[in-house]
Amino acid sequence: MKTLLTLIITSFILTSSCKNGREIPMLAKMGEVSFSFALNESNENGRNMISNIPAGSVIQLSIQTQEGTEILTREQVGILSFNDSYATEPIELVEDTYVLTEFIILDAAGDVLYATPIAGSPKEDLVSISLPFTFSVVADNIEQFSMEVLDVSTLTPEDIGYASLNFKISHHFFLSVFKIESNLQTFAEAEAYIIQNQDTLKEFSIEAKINALSFPGEDTSVFTLVIIKDGFAKYSKKWTIEEIKDNSDNSIVTVTLIPALTFGALPNVYATSDESDFSFALYYPDNIIIDWGDGVIDSLSGTDINGPLEHTYEKTKRYFVSVTGDIDRVEGFYSYYGQGQLAEINLKNLPSLKDFRYGYNGREGTFPLIMDFTHNAQLELLDLTDNYNLDKIIISETNSLLDISLFSLENISTQDLDQFVDALYSSVVANNRRGGYIALAIEIGDGEIVVTGPPSQAALAKFRIMRDQYDWYFDFDLGEQRSESNPQAYVK
Repeated sequence: MKTLLTLIITSFILTSSCKNGREIPMLAKMGEVSFSFALNESNENGRNMISNIPAGSVIQLSIQTQEGTEILTREQVGILSFNDSYATEPIELVEDTYVLTEFIILDAAGDVLYATPIAGSPKEDLVSISLPFTFSVVADNIEQFSMEVLDVSTLTPEDIGYASLNFKISHHFFLSVFKIESNLQTFAEAEAYIIQNQDTLKEFSIEAKINALSFPGEDTSVFTLVIIKDGFAKYSKKWTIEEIKDNSDNSIVTVTLIPALTFGALPNVYATSDESDFSFALYYPDNIIIDWGDGVIDSLSGTDINGPLEHTYEKTKRYFVSVTGDIDRVEGFYSYYGQGQLAEINLKNLPSLKDFRYGYNGREGTFPLIMDFTHNAQLELLDLTDNYNLDKIIISETNSLLDISLFSLENISTQDLDQFVDALYSSVVANNRRGGYIALAIEIGDGEIVVTGPPSQAALAKFRIMRDQYDWYFDFDLGEQRSESNPQAYVK
């Protein structure tokens, strides 16, 4: 008796640059190949649907270019079930023509259940398509291919053209990541890492669904699963594959991320290479937990939070820091003069933030390109002075800003500044907010004043209304003429 499985390969078009740790050229046209199949049992009495394949089974496949360059070598891909059919996790490929050279279904123990025979093998005539099988991935198009595999329970490796059917299965399990926002739990995208003995074995881009993860090793080997997503606390837990199989349904690990203040810390960019201090300040939570991103976690309360929150890193590099606790009570964030330089920051979980000061952080290194304050409606003081690489500042029309310092921001364009001014002006007028202050200018000598942006004539008109009707103060003359020699400068 032989069993035939019909598999449909479907190509989709993606624009990602990396999948499961494989680097892909950013400008390449991408396709995504997914294998879906129904299991059918064939005998002299006709075909009967097989109810299922064992939990934890995977597909092992090998793909190469027409020139023989290996693209995937015995890659193990998870199988997901949908009613009476099955599908694998998608595989990204650059638009091109490829050759499928191996297609095998393994159970959780690594035993071969089904395989596609090799051309010239004794059992090749039992399938209509054998290996190697040539197929193309075409951008902006959907391609479909049909494959067949045989039940190998009564066959030898030689019957289907394989030297051996004894494979060491990689670790594999399924991962679902959830986030909670507005009291709703939904699937979330994230980055996942498999770490063993301080080495990163594999990286994964987690999609908002059930994801199949695989990596080499033994079922009893301990590894650390790390999950990172901006705006949520880092998840880190030690596992073995054996524990996952024993403690979860169908080898699925489910993780719900906790909202957090998160940022990328760059310790002591100005200091020598052997120094790695970092500090920032928060006002006024009662209890917080800081995961410094290097394995150190501090739980602080009361007076421990007053003043700078300091940490020393062993290495000067970028760290993902997350702060949890009663962060909904945080009213102030402070980091000045390179003491706590940031690669990025996510403030959406600080609804009570009123005072944000992050300034004079230099002209070298990596800094936040975008500062987003759309979730901080109570923010009154905003100081982003002298952040050279800052490109964009985003606020909502529900802002409460009264004190703004944005001078020496050379990368802020007129268009981006105008968008900021539009949201600020709308809020000032709607709420009759009076007596505010804006600093955009710095004198560079010879009577020239460089103004961030600079603001357009439309923005200047709004500034004059804010000055004349709402008593706002500006640190430059709103009626000044622009310098002909320097379009970003004004003349006194």
